Amino acid sequence: MEAPSPRVLKKYGNRRLYDTEASRYVTLAEVEQLIQAGSDIEVVDAKTGEDLTRAVLAQIISERQSSREVLPVAFLTRVIRTGASPEAREKLGEQLLGVVRGFSELQRNLAAEVQKAAAETMRMNPFAAPFGYPPAPPRPQDQAAVPSPAEVKEGAETRAELAELRAELKATQAVLRELIHGRKDAE
Repeated sequence: MEAPSPRVLKKYGNRRLYDTEASRYVTLAEVEQLIQAGSDIEVVDAKTGEDLTRAVLAQIISERQSSREVLPVAFLTRVIRTGASPEAREKLGEQLLGVVRGFSELQRNLAAEVQKAAAETMRMNPFAAPFGYPPAPPRPQDQAAVPSPAEVKEGAETRAELAELRAELKATQAVLRELIHGRKDAE
């Protein structure tokens, strides 16, 4: 099955973006929403046909408030300095992409473990409330249910695994901070 072709946006000299599919001008915020909704985009100069996709994506990222906190000046300065060498630029891009993928995978794993621990808590203690909801009143038939020693041990193991994942996440975040802030020595 062939991937759908990207949505073409034309950039005019007045810096406006024209969505050829919707037949209207769009803002950078709307382009960001398209991407977040899963659309692939291609931005071309309306006059020359030059591919401007990378520049527009970089502009969207740089204008987000959260990116100002994630991409400190020292990191951006290093990116600019590596701009002289195509090999260095490519290597930096690969490494940054690897770090982002690893961080995303770690977030997914942590979220899955939290859900698993919450489900285990609810299974072991039916009176425990789901996140954000008040506890249900005890039912007489549930009061006799007491977890077995094996269930208690399994719950302790789950909590230990969750604590280990949290420690790994903190260590990964520390490494990311060091990489981003440029404090880690080159190896």
